[in-house]
Amino acid sequence: LHEKLTGSKIIGILLAVFGVYLILGTGGNINLPGILMSIASVLLWSLVSVLTRQGLAKYNPLVITRNAIGVAAVCEFVFALIEHAVTHSTIHINGGVIAGLLYLGILCTGIAYILWNQGLAVLPASNCSALYPIQPLTSTIMGVIFFHETVGLSFAAGSAFIIVGVLLCLLGGMLFSRRKTPGHVRS
Repeated sequence: LHEKLTGSKIIGILLAVFGVYLILGTGGNINLPGILMSIASVLLWSLVSVLTRQGLAKYNPLVITRNAIGVAAVCEFVFALIEHAVTHSTIHINGGVIAGLLYLGILCTGIAYILWNQGLAVLPASNCSALYPIQPLTSTIMGVIFFHETVGLSFAAGSAFIIVGVLLCLLGGMLFSRRKTPGHVRS
């Protein structure tokens, strides 16, 4: 996409990643498979964002969203059949399960993808991707609100690093660019 990776973006990314580490930490336990899966997820989502951004040059964001969700639904159905064949697991359908599925399908998938793709249509992929580190921050806040989880100093410090890092990624070019005053001529 020929987007420039500036010094402020590199510093911002490093600060935000450090902030995520402070929030999530390891609690003394390092779960290598979990860490590797998380890294793979970020890399795959970054690739999807770049490919989606390219597709947005030709197609409407709603068309891309519809097609992506359609393909994902077919793939998920196949994986669910395989999982059922291997584990013989069953789901007992009730009101809570239906409400959860509707929430995941409509809000977390449908609306979230529409908003993300609309954002990618008007912003560089690197700017949208700069917002990834906010996810652990919002997840932790939701955990506090809904599950009464507690947070400590590492959460506050990590949040500060994430916010500063994201701001550097998004606004760094404006903050550190030389301002030209009217009538200023370079010699």
